[in-house]
Amino acid sequence: MGGKKSPAIADASFREALHHIPDALEDSFTRVIKQGQLPIKGLSVTRSVLLRMVAFYEMHYRIKQFLSKRYTGPAADFFVETVVFYLKALAITRQLNIEVASELQLKRARGAMRPDISVWRNNRCLACVECKTQLGWNRGGWESQFLEREERLLADFAGASTFLLVLTADNWGGFGENPQLGKKYFVLSEIWPTHIDFDRLEDIVVTPIEGLLARVVNVAKADGRRAAP
Repeated sequence: MGGKKSPAIADASFREALHHIPDALEDSFTRVIKQGQLPIKGLSVTRSVLLRMVAFYEMHYRIKQFLSKRYTGPAADFFVETVVFYLKALAITRQLNIEVASELQLKRARGAMRPDISVWRNNRCLACVECKTQLGWNRGGWESQFLEREERLLADFAGASTFLLVLTADNWGGFGENPQLGKKYFVLSEIWPTHIDFDRLEDIVVTPIEGLLARVVNVAKADGRRAAP
């Protein structure tokens, strides 16, 4: 059971590495907060998000190769977690008095929506953000699906804002000249994250995540003005 040839002993270093991931995440968050207000212009946050996604994909490509897997681990949840990370940093560093939640049921009812990300003040949902790594799987139906979810949200929280954030336009062509691009719809990179030349990042970024962050700031401030006596 516990002998020197135990697989559990041999595997201890890998388990230890997994245990330290939350510590690294919390340390990263502390370091980001200490830098002051999270930028809502430029590309610094976009760069950080894309670099984190590159690290995720490269890790899973190596695991796929080593274990002879057919597919890599799903990136969708990690992308959502990354966006939540920066929205929480935004809320704290800019003192927005909002709460950021992930997959929180909007109301206590069967079939109620669970947005990828929701932004709250007290019991009011101010905004929802749906996150996708790409839309190749639904290139013809994504907008009708998004608008249907927006309608459901507004039925419960009048005036709430909805956003769609997509990691890459690779494999589906992007939003084209949609008038909501950069306002309601955001896509970070024209190409697959692992193909990005970060020395020429501005050449492949379509709509920086900073634009979405600025929208969330505006939503929070507008709600604050409405609530003021």
